Amino acid sequence: TTFNIAILGYISGPTEVGYFTTATKIFSIILALFTAFTGVMLPRMSSLLANHEEGKFLSLINKSMNALFIFAFPAITYFIVFSPEVIYLIGGKGYEGAIMPLRIIMPVILIVGYEQILIIQALMPMKKDRAIFINSCIGAVVGLILNFLLIPVYGSIGTSVAYCLCEVSVLCSALFFMCRYTKYQFPFREFIWHLIFNIPLIVICLFIYSLTSVNPILKLLLSGGGVGMYAYINNYYMMKNQLFIQLINNTKSKIWKVLK
Repeated sequence: TTFNIAILGYISGPTEVGYFTTATKIFSIILALFTAFTGVMLPRMSSLLANHEEGKFLSLINKSMNALFIFAFPAITYFIVFSPEVIYLIGGKGYEGAIMPLRIIMPVILIVGYEQILIIQALMPMKKDRAIFINSCIGAVVGLILNFLLIPVYGSIGTSVAYCLCEVSVLCSALFFMCRYTKYQFPFREFIWHLIFNIPLIVICLFIYSLTSVNPILKLLLSGGGVGMYAYINNYYMMKNQLFIQLINNTKSKIWKVLK
């Protein structure tokens, strides 16, 4: 990420750097929420591996993936659709050039979140330092090549695409090593179900986005409430996501205890 900014400034100038840093700043804030979760899980995963409990280890990996899907799909949808309003709120007028980089970068929430699960929760506790080093090298090489190819032509949009594809290459490498060292399999079924049930949310967001007479800030608040409400109904009643239901029920019980 640092190199992207350096080479972007050298080739395209400070304006393009401003667009890219504005987009990545918003992205980093969102991703930090999930990063905190993966860091907390590391000691637990190491303990399971030390006790040779691979079954529980893989079960927690799948739960982490489930949590990522619950968090990432609504966030990606919301920020892709309402990126003009978000950029206007964060950067103000003159930062319209950051809208497309933000839309390109937002799916990286899912990609990097998955990477962190595989690398921080799995490969690091398994002490596969060589695999992690190879992942980093692959990401660095892909990032360098794509930045030099795309930035001269597309500026901040080019470096956003390079960043996205760089993370995809790291994810593919991490997934390869994960499957090589464990019996892990990508949860295609859960991924497809979350993708399908996210389609109505896209329609809801596009409808609210089409309300041109509504103030941008009010539009963000309405859409944020709509996204949260749909995510709750979707995971609790439609998909009957057991992890989400358990989390909500535990939260409700704690609130009742406090009120009593």
